[in-house]
Amino acid sequence: MDDCLYVGNLYSTEEEKTTVLSDAQKEVIWEEKQRTFDIASILPSLSLKKELFVIHREEDITQYYEIIPDVIGQGFFGIVRKGIDRETDEIRAIKTIDKSKIKNKTRLLNELSTLKTLDHPNIVKLFEVYEDDENIHLVMEYCSGGELFEAILNQKQCDEYKTCQIIKQILHAILYCHKNGICHRDIKPDNFMFHSTDEGSNLKLIDFGLATSYYRISDQGEGKYVRLISTVGTCFYMSPEIIKGDYNNSCDIWAVGVILYVMLSGQPPFDGDTEIEILESILKGEYDFKAEIWRYISPEAKDLISNLLTSEDNRLSAKEALKHPWFKKFESEMNENKNIQEDILFKLKEFQNLKHFKKCIYTFMATRAGDEEIHNQMQVFKNLDKNHDGYITCSELKASMKDYLSPKEIHKILESVDTDKNGAINYNEFITATLGKRTIQNRKRIIKAFALLDVNNDGVLCKKDLQLLAKKKSLEFVTPELLEEILQACDYDNDGKVTLDEFERCLRSETCDSR
Repeated sequence: MDDCLYVGNLYSTEEEKTTVLSDAQKEVIWEEKQRTFDIASILPSLSLKKELFVIHREEDITQYYEIIPDVIGQGFFGIVRKGIDRETDEIRAIKTIDKSKIKNKTRLLNELSTLKTLDHPNIVKLFEVYEDDENIHLVMEYCSGGELFEAILNQKQCDEYKTCQIIKQILHAILYCHKNGICHRDIKPDNFMFHSTDEGSNLKLIDFGLATSYYRISDQGEGKYVRLISTVGTCFYMSPEIIKGDYNNSCDIWAVGVILYVMLSGQPPFDGDTEIEILESILKGEYDFKAEIWRYISPEAKDLISNLLTSEDNRLSAKEALKHPWFKKFESEMNENKNIQEDILFKLKEFQNLKHFKKCIYTFMATRAGDEEIHNQMQVFKNLDKNHDGYITCSELKASMKDYLSPKEIHKILESVDTDKNGAINYNEFITATLGKRTIQNRKRIIKAFALLDVNNDGVLCKKDLQLLAKKKSLEFVTPELLEEILQACDYDNDGKVTLDEFERCLRSETCDSR
């Protein structure tokens, strides 16, 4: 029995009873919706979830991307190549999956569903999905800095300070996954890449082919955490429980212990000449710090390893591991700026006055921003996120902003920036709000956003786009409400159409922000 669970609306793994409507029936329903449409009452309740901004098209990807033939990576389901966005010239990683080779469709769909929702600085972004008769193409963030695995091989063993920085980022990504009920099940150096070749570049978790939800909803609507049973993963990094076929999310933490041991010593804690011997060594759970290199490793590092490579009941969680003295030992050296810059505060407050459609367009463009564009905002987000779970709560905002803002102002910021209405500020929400008008400095991204809204590709936005949108399922963030608001706000000459120039003028305008 496969324990992968796909939750989403990309496909259905079970047959569903559906009613097929004719085009004429759809038009009648649409006209009725238009008659009862009240934009002012609808907008405040609309939520902008991150997954809505992942575009899914059943079209030829080469219309939109120039794909470089050279293979730069091999994932669980397919090859990875570089692609260049024909509209923005941005480089992306494109993972191409041959449909005929898919033996377990549920597992692939699980990866897609998972990647759509994940929103964290240490997790790779999924931008678009293209599907044709033969392949599925995932357009993802391009990481040029190479695999963590390569860095380990090149250095043989890493110094403690650099290792601490890397392990901290790995645990941040895992903590976020676990908070969202996702067990990765294949944590290893090969599945982490550096965003760039720059010193101190951000680390990204890149492959979710074996990830699964361990939170189940019963027929009665009750949620619970369940044990997992499939023996999956990569031999060296498997926990004893995975080998036995009865485990939970702490298997990811065991793998972090293995990575930490390897990075500090250059050797795996459990070894053997064959996979069987390696698995037997893992089941015995015997490793040591007898090699010469361990004489130069701190007691704190060895203690952390001992608390990760231990029985499931005694193993630290990601949250507990991040509080370990080893991280505190190097905290002062990391020189993190704990101060909230005035411009960040100003932009958070400014975001409150934006119209809904601007928040939506800003969000779309902010999801496309690279780490080099948002480095400062990323660091501030990490500093505000005191418990490292990937969310900024009201209490965390208050703790950092009490000297600058009143409780009432802080609540207003949270309410405004929390565009997906989950009660906290997610990573992309924070980036969107704090980038502010910097998101629209890249005109090519404005053109790309306009093209997505222009459903019938005639160069203008009009009522016809609203009608066509009712039949589209690939552009989830492009709602009738959004287009209606854009038509109302951007049609400067009142001709019932919005041109690209009008759209850009409105985005850059100060006058149409306040309600």
